[in-house]
Amino acid sequence: TLNKFIGNNITSGGSLSPSADSIVYNNTVLGALTVLKGDEVYNNTFVGNDAVIGTAICALSGGSYGSPDVEIIGNDFIINGASTINSGNGAQVYDNTFIGDYTIKFNNANAKNITFANNDVIGNIEFGNKNAKGNKIVNNTITTSKDYAIDLKTYVDTETNITDNILNSKNGFGGGIVARAGQ
Repeated sequence: TLNKFIGNNITSGGSLSPSADSIVYNNTVLGALTVLKGDEVYNNTFVGNDAVIGTAICALSGGSYGSPDVEIIGNDFIINGASTINSGNGAQVYDNTFIGDYTIKFNNANAKNITFANNDVIGNIEFGNKNAKGNKIVNNTITTSKDYAIDLKTYVDTETNITDNILNSKNGFGGGIVARAGQ
């Protein structure tokens, strides 16, 4: 662990961008979150939309930092715009609350083997890359005014496991509100 960010209150739209392999917990940030490889982010409140590429959450890979492989656990995100978790292989996103009825996107080619579990989401989830494979969307409550609660775009054979979720969207309630190839 390189750095620890604990119990901070960052105001006036400031964002939090810890270095790789940092621990971030019990902070209130009136801005956004950008994380790098190995970061553990839990029990924080984030309000805003200022991170890299205009997102509330952005897990970056680049340079010597490699794939983000981050843990985002037990946070409250009050989102003012689309949120991109631009993460690589194996990111763990669970026990979070996302409020804002925006799209949470996992949209890069390395968005593989991600677990998105036990989250409460007002908004929808999108895996927007044909190489986003082996992901798990499990035991979430997802409510949105959009057409689909979960959107796999038009990609086939993504090997995405969608189980035990409560899904509610503009198109209804239940399994018919997951977009996939052919829809």
